[in-house]
Amino acid sequence: MGYCKAGIVCDIAPFDYANDKENQIGLKNKLFTDFLLNLNLNQDNNQIRNEILKNVKSPIFVDHLMDCIRTLPDGNKEWKHNLKVLSENFLTHIAPTFPTNNITQKYLGPVKVIATNSTYVRPEGIANYYKIFERFDEKKNFVRVNSRHFINFDDPELLTDEIASFLNEIL
Repeated sequence: MGYCKAGIVCDIAPFDYANDKENQIGLKNKLFTDFLLNLNLNQDNNQIRNEILKNVKSPIFVDHLMDCIRTLPDGNKEWKHNLKVLSENFLTHIAPTFPTNNITQKYLGPVKVIATNSTYVRPEGIANYYKIFERFDEKKNFVRVNSRHFINFDDPELLTDEIASFLNEIL
């Protein structure tokens, strides 16, 4: 089993986001990345926040995005993350990260899947967990929490409790 003693999956479903024709999650994420990339950062922070709030419902996530902006010595602002690279590669290299049709070896250790009420975790995604994790059992290893996609922003305490419970169980 190597160095990894256990796996925790948090609100990522194993499917090809780039070719998700039903919900177009990959495309939506790319469009959001492009929105951030094209946002005028050389304006007052309140104006930036208000522009982001037009597209983001979670004030906590907006706070996170605002923390991802840095002010340069010349007074200009930029994103801390390289959004240009993310945008250029999202649909070809980043989104299709879960090709489940050709898995040759399953992860053998214990796993906990923490899912939210987002559209990311669907029945076909749950079926794919069985392809990836040898010991996956939906009744024992799958928890759906009452949160949107970003549980770490919406309810960090709940996420921490779920992870701590799992670690106490296996360690």
